[in-house]
This record gives sequence, C-alpha cells and structure tokens, in this order.
Amino acid sequence: MNYFRLIPFYILMVISVLALNTAECGAKQFTLVIDAGHGGKDKGALGKSSYEKDINLGVALELGKLVKKSINDVKVVYTRDNDTFITLQERANIANKANGDLFISIHTNSIAKKAKGRLTINGASTYTLGLHRSEENLEVAKTENSVIELEPDYTISYKGFDPNSSESYIIFEIAQQQYMEHSVAFASLVQSELSTTANRADKGVRQAGFWVLAATSMPAVLVELDYICNPTQEKFLKSEKGQKQLAKAIFNAVAKYKAQTDQRVALASNDNSKSKQKNDEEKKKKSVKQEKHSPKTEENIQSAENADNDANASLKTIVEENSEFNPELSIRNKKNNKPKKEASKSDKKSRSAKTQKQSDKSAQSSDNSNASKSDKPGTIYYRVQFLTSPTILKESDKRLKGIDNVSYYKQGGLYKYTSGNTPNQEEAQRTLQKIKSIYKDAFIIKFKDNKRFN
Repeated sequence: MNYFRLIPFYILMVISVLALNTAECGAKQFTLVIDAGHGGKDKGALGKSSYEKDINLGVALELGKLVKKSINDVKVVYTRDNDTFITLQERANIANKANGDLFISIHTNSIAKKAKGRLTINGASTYTLGLHRSEENLEVAKTENSVIELEPDYTISYKGFDPNSSESYIIFEIAQQQYMEHSVAFASLVQSELSTTANRADKGVRQAGFWVLAATSMPAVLVELDYICNPTQEKFLKSEKGQKQLAKAIFNAVAKYKAQTDQRVALASNDNSKSKQKNDEEKKKKSVKQEKHSPKTEENIQSAENADNDANASLKTIVEENSEFNPELSIRNKKNNKPKKEASKSDKKSRSAKTQKQSDKSAQSSDNSNASKSDKPGTIYYRVQFLTSPTILKESDKRLKGIDNVSYYKQGGLYKYTSGNTPNQEEAQRTLQKIKSIYKDAFIIKFKDNKRFN
C-alpha cells in the first residue's frame, strides 16, 4: 500500500480541525466531550455475559452526571447517550463542533481468544495519540479503529486508511502535537486515579494511532478501563458499583485538570491586565510630559531650545544606562565620582527572571548532556527511548531508577528520555533488551549531529 497518498488528506484533516477550534476566541465555557466507545451494531469486545458498548456507556453517563453535579461552569457533551452506532469520524466531528476543551474516549480492553493469559490479564491504561511503539499498542489501536469496517465505503470516507495495515499508521506520527503536552498531563492524572481510586492495576500511559484522537482538535485521551475477557474484571466492569468507581476515578482527574486550566487562564489574564495597566501608565506619563514641554505661545519661541534640552537629556540617559557595559564610560564615571544608582526592585526582579530563564534554557539545551559531547559529525548514533514526560525529571526520580546513561531531548513540548548513545546497532539492541525489562514499550531511535532523524 502506498501510504504516502494519505498525507495530503491528513494535512487537510489537521487544517480543518484547527479551523474549527479557532472559530471562537476569547473566554468561553469549558466544554468536556465524553465519548462512549462503540454502540448499536458495534458491540465492541465481548465478555462471557456482557458487551463492551454497554460498559462504556454506563461509565460515560455516570462520569457526565458527576461533572454536571460537582464542577461549575462545565458543559458536558456526549457523542452518544444511548445504544447508537456512531462512526469514528462523526465522534470527532461532534467534539470539534462543540469546540471542546477536553475529549475522553472510554473503552474496555480485551485480547485474542487464543492469547496466553486471556482469562487472567488485567489492568487499566490511558492512551494519547502517537505512533505505536509496541505490538501490543498497535493491536489495541487496530481493534479500536476496525470499527470503520462497519461503515459502507469506508475506504473512500477515510481516504484509503486501512486499520489492519501497519503502514497506514505512519500518518499519526506528527498528529496532535499542538495538544500533546496537555493530553499527556491529563492522561497521567487519569492513570493515577484509575490505579488509586478504582484500584485497577497500572498498565501506564501509552501512545498509539487512534483515528478518533487524531481527528479531534483539543487535548484528547482514550481510556481502556480493564479487560472484559478476564471473568473477574468483567464482573467488576459490568456492575453498578464498578462503573461508579471507574467514573469517579476519571471525574477526579477531570476536576484536577479543570483546576489547573483555570489557574493557567487566571495567570494569563493577570499578566495581560498588568501589561495593559503598565501601558496605560506609560501613555499617561508620556502625555503629561508632552503637555509639560508643549509650546505656550503660538510663536513657539522656545521650541528649538526645548528640543536641544530633550536631546541632551536623552544622551545623558543613554550614557548612564550603558556605562556598566562600556569600560571607557565606566572609567569616566568613576573619575567624576558619580555614585552608582541602586537597582530598583523591578530591575532586580527582571534580572532575576532573566537569569532564571537563561538557567531553564541552559537546562533544556543540555538534553544530550552525557550523550552528545563526543559524537562524531555525520555519524549515526543509536539510543533507546523509554519514557516521555511533560516536565524535566530530577536525577533521583524513581522512574529513572536502574537505568544507566540517561539523557533526554525535547520534542513537541515533551521531554523524551533515552538510555545509551552508541554507533553500534548491536550494542543498542542489547541496551533495548535490558530497558524492556523495566519499560516494555522502549524502542530504538537514531541521532545524527545531535539531532533525531528517521
């Protein structure tokens, strides 16, 4: 299959959803879009006595009820609130038309009937969009995307996308970059709550190519609540108590994310207000100064003299402000015994912020600190990527425990952690096998001239 013919369609899809998302601007009500996976003729995964579509809907409705009851100023939009078949693209369309701020697609997991451990596998996982990095993640994406095969002429509607072909999934490599940082942050909140509040085994935050996430223009996640093929977990999933517990876990994550969003908006609004106030004050001062130095007679007898005075004053200001950066001016000032003007609090604060910003920039630019210093120009180096984080991790972070030669690089607003840095591919494979004992989804990436390339 020539998957490159999918790229123009993908670009068009990105432009379309971005246009929908920017149709409105300014302050607006927070909109949560809840997507109950499957429905109608699409039963989803099958348990011994239940269907995935019913479990998904039960949790989705309970989640919406909790949000409406407990969080102010949130509009809840369902892609479906009954047993109806909705296409993947239509689910995304509903979210985009609602100008959503957060999209949650709720699903229930399963594995093949012949798979080993089918009756004992358990655990919840939360996915953001991305290119699959393990066969397990790919299989989950294939299963969820295969619903498009129930649509007539789906090959035309989805421009040749084949949910069963690994090649088709390359279009998801760069998708949702605008929202990735927020998607990962929310996914982490959901996963933590599913583990603690709903007592689910933690299978981690993952990435895979889900069409419904790619087509939405907002932070978006897909939640796999647990495995319906496991009789014990199925009993919990289909029970009213279990569904309420799962909904409560996701609700807690939504509440935390909404609070964080409100805080960001408030800070941005406060900064804008301060900036506007400062501009108004400067305009007022300028106006007063202009009025003070304006001619008092129609003849403007003093205009030339005033202009000379202003020019001299400006020159004096420039000399004083630049003296500390010009050795000659500094010496001249010392000879004249002019005392240094003590820096104002705002100046100190500005310099402190500048220093901090430079420090942060320095920390970020040292992403390949122990990996890239000795790289030979033009040589391909291999590293093992094992973890993605929205923030820089401390060296003592437990997630880095047991991993040697750790470095990171920044991409799409995320910090991606790697182990090793070698031009020897066999050595990279050995590192990969070691890392996989801790991170099953680890994979090898290439670097050339300290930059990642495919």
